[in-house]
Amino acid sequence: MVLEIELNPESVTTLERFLNTSTYKELAESTMSFNRKLNEERKMRIPYIDGQTGVAQKHYDNQRSARERMPGRQDGQVYTYPQRAWRKKRYQYLQYFMLPKNLRYE
Repeated sequence: MVLEIELNPESVTTLERFLNTSTYKELAESTMSFNRKLNEERKMRIPYIDGQTGVAQKHYDNQRSARERMPGRQDGQVYTYPQRAWRKKRYQYLQYFMLPKNLRYE
């Protein structure tokens, strides 16, 4: 089963011309800048409780570098990324709880 696509040559040349202009480059750069600032601002926020679900929401860093990119494993899959190692966070209150009582509040 082969997918056949009919392309209008005029539309393709118009698109190629637009992608080579400085306007497109400025749009791409401003979009990258906006996304970077948005992610930086999200990192600074304190976790908050979602009113509808009651779940604590916080920043999730989901950006991947090109170095992590691997070829797709399944048919039609372009890229795959390795799963990140999960590490349990160390909770500060547990450090004091596990200490002997004579060393706790010095």
